[in-house]
Parts: sequence; C-alpha cells; structure tokens
Amino acid sequence: MKAPYPQLSPDSLPLVQRLYQRSRSFFELISGKEAAPNAAERLFVGRPAELSIEQKHVLGVFEDDTLVGVFDILMGYPNPDVGFIGLFLLDPDYRRRGLGSDAYRAVEQWFKSLGLCEVQLGVQLNNKAGRLFWESHGFVYLKDVPLRDDDDLNGNVLLFSKALQA
Repeated sequence: MKAPYPQLSPDSLPLVQRLYQRSRSFFELISGKEAAPNAAERLFVGRPAELSIEQKHVLGVFEDDTLVGVFDILMGYPNPDVGFIGLFLLDPDYRRRGLGSDAYRAVEQWFKSLGLCEVQLGVQLNNKAGRLFWESHGFVYLKDVPLRDDDDLNGNVLLFSKALQA
C-alpha cells in the first residue's frame, strides 16, 4: 500500500513554511517564539544519524490545493517494526473538524499495511491539546525522553506509544 498522502519534496518548502507561519501558536507554545523563516528546511533533512533518508517521509495533507497539514515520519525507528511520527501539524483553521483524526487513521492503516507493529511519537511537555488528541487515539504515555541534540528546543518530550493490531 502506498502512503495515504503525497510525499513532499524540498520543492514544497514555500508551502510548508506558509503552514508553519499559519501555525504560529504551536511554535510559540513549544519554543516561545514563532517559526524561523527557514524552519521548514529542517523538516526535510532532520533525522537520527542512524537512519537513511529513505526511512524519512514528509507527507502533505491537502484540502483542495492548499497544504493544511504535514506529517514527519520515520520508518523503523527506534526499532525495525515501529513507525515514528516526529511531527503532525495541522493548520489551526482546519482543526476540530475531524480532519486530523481522519489523517492520523489513514497513516495508521498505512503503517499496518507495511507490517509495522507499533507507532511512537513525542509530545511537547506543554502541548496539552496534542496530548489529549493522541490519547483519544489510543496512545499511552511511556516516559519522558530528552530531545535530540540537533533540536532547536530544550528539555524533554513525553514519549507515547500505540500497539497496532493487524
């Protein structure tokens, strides 16, 4: 099964940067400031050193021709049978309409079709709405983990997991 949403390339940087700008409140919540003018560039290259670029998928969620959401996905991280969602960002104007839940469920089905057994993700400590969203989809808290050294943020994130049933 192919990915449920189009794979974005660096050619999509202006679209992603506009989404980041429209999502100013998210970036202010997690970092205390709006997204940097080049923040979207990191989305396409940021990954743990042990992963190949082929294991990284940046998927765009579109409504008509407008990019309204983006997933940053790492396949086989931290274990071969795990899909890791590094970011799921949805335009504030499209939240609370069911689109985020539908988008996540489509990604979950894709993971299952690839034989993955688990989904993991991190939630910023002060992102209460994000935590509630993921818990409503069956994710459970595992532990606090430090952010990677190359991350612009400091501190820990809450690591969540969900087992995938075939």
